[in-house]
Amino acid sequence: MGLQHEHLLAEVAKNTRNSVIVTDAARRILWVNEAFTKLTGYTLEEAVGKSPRDLLQTPFTDRAEIEKMKVALDQGLPVEALVLNKSKDGSEYWIELDIQPVFDAGNQLVAFVSVQVDVTEKVAAKARLLRNEQFLKKLSEVSGVGGWSYEFDSDTVQWTEETCRIHDRPVGYKVSLQEGLQYYLPEYRTLLEQTVRKCLQDGQPWALELQLKSAKGVIKWVHARGEAEKVEGRPVRLLGTIQDISKRKEYEQQLLTLNQELRERTQLSSELRAKADAANQAKSEFLANMSHEIRTPMNGILGMAQLLQDMAEDPEQKEYIQVIVESGNSLLALINDILDFSRIEAGKLHFAEETFDPLTLARSTLEANRVLAEGKGLQIGIVALGFRDQGLSIVADPHRVRQILNNLLHNAIKFTDSGAVGIIVRMLQLTDTKVTLSFTVADTGLGIPAESQHRLFDRFSQLDNTKTRRHGGSGLGLAICQQLTELMGGSISVDSPSAKAKLLFPDIRNPGPGAAFELRIGFRLAKPAQPPSPAATSEANSPKQEGNQPTVLLVEDNEINRLVAEGMLAKFGIKTASAPNGLEALQMLKSSSYDLVFMDIQMPVLDGLEATKQFRQQADETWASAASVPIVAMTAHAMRGDRDACIEAGMNDYVSKPIEKERIAEVLQRWLHPKVGQ
Repeated sequence: MGLQHEHLLAEVAKNTRNSVIVTDAARRILWVNEAFTKLTGYTLEEAVGKSPRDLLQTPFTDRAEIEKMKVALDQGLPVEALVLNKSKDGSEYWIELDIQPVFDAGNQLVAFVSVQVDVTEKVAAKARLLRNEQFLKKLSEVSGVGGWSYEFDSDTVQWTEETCRIHDRPVGYKVSLQEGLQYYLPEYRTLLEQTVRKCLQDGQPWALELQLKSAKGVIKWVHARGEAEKVEGRPVRLLGTIQDISKRKEYEQQLLTLNQELRERTQLSSELRAKADAANQAKSEFLANMSHEIRTPMNGILGMAQLLQDMAEDPEQKEYIQVIVESGNSLLALINDILDFSRIEAGKLHFAEETFDPLTLARSTLEANRVLAEGKGLQIGIVALGFRDQGLSIVADPHRVRQILNNLLHNAIKFTDSGAVGIIVRMLQLTDTKVTLSFTVADTGLGIPAESQHRLFDRFSQLDNTKTRRHGGSGLGLAICQQLTELMGGSISVDSPSAKAKLLFPDIRNPGPGAAFELRIGFRLAKPAQPPSPAATSEANSPKQEGNQPTVLLVEDNEINRLVAEGMLAKFGIKTASAPNGLEALQMLKSSSYDLVFMDIQMPVLDGLEATKQFRQQADETWASAASVPIVAMTAHAMRGDRDACIEAGMNDYVSKPIEKERIAEVLQRWLHPKVGQ
């Protein structure tokens, strides 16, 4: 055998999916392929020098097959066999063996090549089939299947005991062919006679489901089978079986009835689902409209109140205006809670994915509540535990995290008359891709009775339902906090009495029982941000020339909202031009240059989204500014998804109504000049 030929055979054996064993003439293993190792668990090193018989065969391997192989191999003959083997781990498998002898140029036996095909599943299937056949044979003995025969020469009919029972005749009853046919109902008797005649012609067996009327007048369904026996082409006997299938037919009818009912119910379910979907869609549209319609007048009330605060000089007037602002904010918070609760119930609440620093967010949220806390003489503070020196960037919905913390802080301040409230932020676990954080809002307030804590997160639930209660509320805040937390994959719990506020203010004397609400959430870590290019940094931080007053285009159809926005922008030294709809805004943008555009969404003639799309699409040589002018949505559309629609249309930022001076200042600082709004 040439080296090239041997190399070719080796490559074929190596790459075949079947197991291959090469032995010497004494049947000791010289080489095995990878498929052998995969099948048996033995490596080439473990197999070399071993006898396949000693290595692989089991005590249960068929001795006759082993002897057959031995005789053939001793004579240097090829052999095929079906053998039970065992692998290295002791598991058994079946193989079909094809062993071929290999001779050298002098016709001397030098080796054997054995190709093994794993047929374990095929053997198992065959065994299952055999077991099934045996089972069916036994079942036929106890299933009540009757037999019958008709002899042509003697014109006699034979019935078995079960056949007599089916016909309600005594065992051993003698019946003629004509009588036997008369039991079948006329339409089935005709079918049976036609089928038998066809069987006598072509010799094919037959099987029918027929109805007969027994000797006792009972209508029964039977399954009748038969075939003809012929001698030298002449029929000599008909024989077959008969089985009472009345119960099966009854069940089939019941099943048909149930299927019909199921189809009707499925149709009804589809109709109800369509109605439910329509109702949910209507609910979503109602929520969006409610949000818009409520926020629009609220924007006028709160906006004008903020402007009046800056103008009022009389302390009594300032106090009255502050009452308006606080009441308006309370009403707005209640509206937001109800809308959020409705969105959660409708499954319409979605979460943004933004990158932010959780510690910075916690600090800013606490700072936003400073005035409220200090108004009650409370101290506020924050403690960070487990954080490294460098900042932490996570990906989540910062607005929802802030909403939860705000709600918990408001509750803490509301129920704390003296002492302090604050936030403890702990890093619980940090991996390469995820961080688990704990936000605990602690206070030194009234505390929560143990027997009432299980009701804290119930919807519309108040722990104090008496008419003399001191603290109001809708009873939705904590329920929404829990639902938002769980939707973000976290958990929220309460501990009261709690001494955690002591971590923040160890010097507080005689604190109340206190309470601590702990929020635990796992966040995805943000990828490290790429530093901006020097040119981009220079452009972003480049202030406008001194004396060059920024000009803002305000696109708003509501006159009151325009007055509010113009008043606030004027406080920041902003020159304002107004347009009542998107179409006029496009015309003004073509004829004049603006540094920033505040764009309402819902307007007549042309809405804000379409106006923005058209504006961005016209960025060419004659209108190059269309690509660079920042456009900020200023809208009463506060449903989740409205922000995404604005950004997708080409807007740069989003402010929801009622607008606040602080938020306007943030937008102006971001898009116009670092000093604007300070």
